[in-house]
Amino acid sequence: MIPISASLLTALDFKPYQLHDQYEKTPIGGQLVFQRWHDGKANRDLMKVEYVYQSARQLRNAEALTLKSPAQRVTLELKGCPVGCERLLSA
Repeated sequence: MIPISASLLTALDFKPYQLHDQYEKTPIGGQLVFQRWHDGKANRDLMKVEYVYQSARQLRNAEALTLKSPAQRVTLELKGCPVGCERLLSA
């Protein structure tokens, strides 16, 4: 996981995104998660990028992240990189 900032997201050229249950675009403690996949049948590499963050309520109440109260996630899209039906980016 990589700590993020608005300047990092801009530099990586992500499409605009909306965070559920959050007022900030880059709330404190948010992380980028990069997943690399390989499609053996098509012999191609795929990538998934997610932004993982705490909701405004979780931050305000200093709630611990648990299975009952997990972190929020949103899949990010890169400009110029097509997204498949599984929300994976063609590398």
